[in-house]
Amino acid sequence: MKSPSQSLTPGAIDVIKKSVYTKSSQWSYENEVRYIRIINQGEPRCYTFRRSRLKKIILGASISTENFESVKRLKNKYYEHAELIQLSTSSKRYLLKRKVVK
Repeated sequence: MKSPSQSLTPGAIDVIKKSVYTKSSQWSYENEVRYIRIINQGEPRCYTFRRSRLKKIILGASISTENFESVKRLKNKYYEHAELIQLSTSSKRYLLKRKVVK
């Protein structure tokens, strides 16, 4: 079976890279690090890093309740020091609101 990257045309890969690697200057203060890897089916999906390096976990506005609760449990068990942030959409402006989850 082909990997996802082998199934895409070079033009499609360029569009994906641009959307993933481009960050609006409005968000430049975040100083984020993005780790991106295309996974082949059957390949392990675990990556090691020092727990202390994880500073924030940001959950998207459309996350399901089930996934939200799972992430929250894992964060509280393994990454107590990390900040958990839930995004939500604004009804008045084109922006995402951030709420720190305790």
